[in-house]
Amino acid sequence: MKRFQECSKIIQIWRYRWYLLIPFQYIYHIVKPFKVYQDELLDNGDIVHTNNYDVLKGKVLWSILKGIAQGHMKWHYTMEEVMSKINKKWKNN
Repeated sequence: MKRFQECSKIIQIWRYRWYLLIPFQYIYHIVKPFKVYQDELLDNGDIVHTNNYDVLKGKVLWSILKGIAQGHMKWHYTMEEVMSKINKKWKNN
């Protein structure tokens, strides 16, 4: 499967459908909280699951849902694309 950036416009439009779910998922997770459990790392290297958790809300929740949608869309960048963007920002400053 091609990356989002390499697809034709029709396929890109079809993959944008994942963005349509974000508002509904956001409302769902306001009603039923999005919990991220805090695991503990023991001295021997084992990871123990605990019942302590953080509830994601607001901009953080929206950003995670957007990232999940972009993952479904296969929207990712190569290292060369990232480095060229960083270099452009450094040259402009």
